[in-house]
Amino acid sequence: MESPISNYTLQELFEAFETVDDITYPQRSLALIKQIMCLTQLSIEQLIEKYQNGSLLSNIALGLIAPGLSCDNSQVNQQTVAKLNRLAKFL
Repeated sequence: MESPISNYTLQELFEAFETVDDITYPQRSLALIKQIMCLTQLSIEQLIEKYQNGSLLSNIALGLIAPGLSCDNSQVNQQTVAKLNRLAKFL
């Protein structure tokens, strides 16, 4: 059984959001992004902007999920921006 997202740290929320398949699990994705927005006090537009300009670096690309795993930060950020844009219409 998964722990409630209210118990997640901000890092865990970002990790979960960046890795969840928003098309297969849209409700989970929405719950995660809503919790992130609540804790950071950022709008979805602000989060998109931060991912686009690189000031919010992907946790995956930073190696926080799988240390040693090679990952292109810009590609992960682009994927996360696409996910945020898909979910924005539901917020």
